[in-house]
Order: sequence, then C-alpha cells, then structure tokens
Amino acid sequence: MDGTQADGLLARMERAVALMTQRIAAGETPSLAELAAAAAFSPYHFHRAYRLVTGETPGETQRRLRAAHAAVRLRDTGSVTAIAHETGYGSSQALAKALRSLGAAPATELRRDPERLDAAFAVFAPPQADSTPPLLSIEACRTLPFEVLVSRHHGDPMKLNEVYTALFKQVGGPGGVAAILGMPLSDELFEEPPAQLHDAALRLTLDGRSALRKQALTPVQPGLFVTARAIGDLDGLPTVIDRVVALVLVSPDVELAGRPLLLHYLDDPEEVDPLAQRTDIYVPVVLVG
Repeated sequence: MDGTQADGLLARMERAVALMTQRIAAGETPSLAELAAAAAFSPYHFHRAYRLVTGETPGETQRRLRAAHAAVRLRDTGSVTAIAHETGYGSSQALAKALRSLGAAPATELRRDPERLDAAFAVFAPPQADSTPPLLSIEACRTLPFEVLVSRHHGDPMKLNEVYTALFKQVGGPGGVAAILGMPLSDELFEEPPAQLHDAALRLTLDGRSALRKQALTPVQPGLFVTARAIGDLDGLPTVIDRVVALVLVSPDVELAGRPLLLHYLDDPEEVDPLAQRTDIYVPVVLVG
C-alpha cells in the first residue's frame, strides 16, 4: 500500500471519527450505518475494516471519545452528576465505571487533583494499529450469476446448524444441494452472539429446485472476488477472514465492494474432522483505477 492509498484510507476512517466526535458533543451516538456512510464504506464491511485499520472497534473508539469529552468537562464547575448526564452517561456511577474500565480514576478523584486529570488523558489515546500486512496467499476470481435458497439467522451462530438442517429438509435432502454457502453479515469477533446476523444459503441441484416447487430463490449477482481457502475448525474462520480483508485493504489494485462476504463450506462437519474442514472465503472487491 503506497502513501497515497494509506492516506486515503485513513482519511475515510477519520471522517467516521469526526462524526463520532460531533455526535458525542451533542450527547448522541451515531449508528454503525451512519459511520459507514461517513467513511464511504459498505455497512457489510465497515466494522471489520475500521477495526483492522485503527486497531479498535468503532464502539471502543466511541467509548474513549465519550470518556475524554466527560474528562474535559470536569475542568468546569458543574456537578459530576450533571456532567455525566450531559455527556451520555446515565449517572455519576456509570461515568465512574466507564473511566475505570479505561484505566482512569473516578471523576470525583480526577476533579480533586488537576495533575492527575491531565495525566488521565493518556489512557484515552487510540491504540497503535498493526501496520504489518498479514501473510496469506489469496487469488482472484470472477463469479457468474447464480441463485440460492436463503434463510436469515439472527442470533448465536452456534445454532446455524439447525438453520441448514431445515433448509436441507426443504430441498429433499443432500441430493438437492449443489453447494453449502454462508454470508456473515456481522463482525463475528466483536459482536455479541445474540446480535449477529448470518445468511445461510444453499445452491441447488435440479432435484432441489423441483422439491421447492414455487418457492422463490435469491439471486447472487456476478462480481469479482479475492479468495482464500481456510482449513480447520469453523470457529477459526473469523480470524482468517480478517487476514483476507486486511490484504484487500492494503492492496493498491482492489478495494472492498458493497456486497457481503461469501463462504463456501466444502465439507460436512458431521463427516469430516474439524481440523480438516475446508472453507473457501470470497471477499467481494472492485478494481481500483
């Protein structure tokens, strides 16, 4: 990644941070979609890209900025309780808890000791992001349009197997399935399981299409992808996905496209040892220039 590309990527993330700062000063919290739009990223990829570029999640940045904003206000004469409410905390206890979680003393102690308050701002500094590109061999491919049977799962990904089981029943069993696919719509490493979104999908054989009768299929548009094969337990997939996306972010030739990630599960987890399971990761991209 050359200097111009790096500067452009950082500038996009800085626009998201500027929006956070503006909203926090107004006692508000921007949504993830608003932050993605400010950075000119697809909502599918913003959270992961922001984390890989900055070294922290958007939520962690907002917690730092909100705590720093409250600490600045401690130089004023208003009560700690009033400052807590005005900066988005429900109580002085909530503010104290937030400061402690970042390694700072409670607000009342900081206010009594100006030097300690000045020193506390060091804990609100952003982390040092790892600028070393991860080592992973990836390839490029272009897909043709195809259709899939999709079921959206909102919740713990550990229950996705139940979703796929239901899909298999709809198409008459394994004979109706040409490929088992998935589209993660969350940043799995940092979003709590109850909030995660996944699209479970099957590409069907002619027998599978016949079993569905009139049920509509969802089109998957053609496009360019970079791909990598992960081998191992499915629990390790989010980490490998991070590595592929990180390589895209530092590539001068492509950038992330506004389509979701696509996973192709090549092995049945009930028949293949977890350490030998193969998954092809497809990260959607567009050519730059």
